[in-house]
Amino acid sequence: SLSEPQMSHELVNRHTRYFEAGFHARLSGRLAAMGYRVERDGKGFWDIAGVPETVKAKFSRRTQEIEAAAKELGIVDEQALAELGAKTREAKGEAVSLSELQAEWNERLTAPEREAIEAIHGDADGSGAPPSISATEALKHGAAHLFERRSAVSVRQLAESALRRGFGAVGVDDAWREMAKRQAEGTLLTATLDDQVMATTRRVLAEESRLINLARAGKGACMPLAPDDHRLQGDIFHDPDTDTREQEAAIRQTLSSHDRIMIVRGGAGTGKTTLLKEVLAGIEANGRQVFAFAPTAEASRGNASHSHYQQVPCSNSPTHRLPDRAAVSHLQQAATMASNRARRPEGTPA
Repeated sequence: SLSEPQMSHELVNRHTRYFEAGFHARLSGRLAAMGYRVERDGKGFWDIAGVPETVKAKFSRRTQEIEAAAKELGIVDEQALAELGAKTREAKGEAVSLSELQAEWNERLTAPEREAIEAIHGDADGSGAPPSISATEALKHGAAHLFERRSAVSVRQLAESALRRGFGAVGVDDAWREMAKRQAEGTLLTATLDDQVMATTRRVLAEESRLINLARAGKGACMPLAPDDHRLQGDIFHDPDTDTREQEAAIRQTLSSHDRIMIVRGGAGTGKTTLLKEVLAGIEANGRQVFAFAPTAEASRGNASHSHYQQVPCSNSPTHRLPDRAAVSHLQQAATMASNRARRPEGTPA
């Protein structure tokens, strides 16, 4: 059965976010037990309710230092920001007593800020705050979030997501007990892969199986999207100084395929959107209509800047679905989209 893993240096390095969530779950839980109100910020962290924003800013000088250094260096990548934090850390000075620290902290505060903090402390009567969310609810929310775009996650990722959802109410042991309960019930499925316990649910497994079966049933079942002699329209494909052989091969393969479901994979900046525009043009040149869309608001806004991605009206003409950034689609969305077949069976006149 599932249980919290034993601590080790390698484990902490591999699952930093899980252990970070565990630390915050314990700290926020103890504060809540003392009577403090814990507020989750919706970004995976939490605050003590009632602390003025001005106070948070005054005691977040380290964050301000990193942000200033990042702005000066033009750094925006999250990983680079994390590394910058380590590189810009000041050397430790001489030891300072707790009373000296408290005096220095107190000097930073204005009279109204001191009053607000004293009020928070006075309201915490030690009686303990009632849990605002159960372990069952936290794990359900975590699973829904993680399994939107992944078929399987590590059990520590699942525990982490539940802990972040339940700061102040759900403890580390609570999360692991809830996962063990679901495993015993058979609703949470686990398997060990490369020394890591992975988890999924019966619903996710069923959706993935449905999608795989749809793809298998659609192999060789449709007419090609465009004739073999389709001429590529983009200027880049007629530039002798630009090597577009891989893109051209992918376009030809897509347009000539007899399969109902096709996937084009490529790294960032390799020209996938340009490729999709050519595929769209080829389909439309063959007298068919295409609905192009993306699974996220950000992706759809990006596609809207291309003329081929404008909304098209519904009609009775043969239609096809052309999703961009399908890798971030919800699994259920992908299965539903695939099951709404638009391509004609093999042998049907175009």
